[in-house]
Amino acid sequence: MSFKASAVPLHLELKGSVILRAALTAVHGALAVLALLAGADRPTTALVFALLLISLGSALFWVRRPATLVWREDGAVEGTIWRNTLQNAAMQPATFESQRLVILHLEESDTGTRWRVPIAHDSVDDDTFRRLRVRLRASTP
Repeated sequence: MSFKASAVPLHLELKGSVILRAALTAVHGALAVLALLAGADRPTTALVFALLLISLGSALFWVRRPATLVWREDGAVEGTIWRNTLQNAAMQPATFESQRLVILHLEESDTGTRWRVPIAHDSVDDDTFRRLRVRLRASTP
C-alpha cells in the first residue's frame, strides 16, 4: 500500500449493530412464520420452527459479541473476537465490501482457523468505516 494513511494500523473497536440485529430478526421471523403456515399440523414444522428460533437467538448473540481488531501495516490482522485471540490472520479473497456492510474473511496463519467478521456501518464510527473500505479496495489485487 503506497498511501501514507494506509501505512498506519487501522484500529477497529466493533460494537453491536442495530441494523444487523434487525435484519437477522426479520429474516428469521419471516422464515418461522412461513414454516408455521406451510404445515401447522406436521410435527416436523414444530421442529423447524424451534430450530429457527434457536438460530435467531445464536445469531443475535453472535452479532452482539465485542471485537477489537487491528489491521497492521504489513497486512496482518490481530485482535480479539469475544473471548478468542486472533493472531497473524491474513485477509482472504472472499472478503465482501459494500457501502453499508463489510464481511471480513480472515484465516490465521498459525492454526488455520477461519473467521468471518461482519462489520455494519453502524458498528464503528463513520471515519473508521470509510478508512476500512478504502484500505480493502487498495489491498485488493
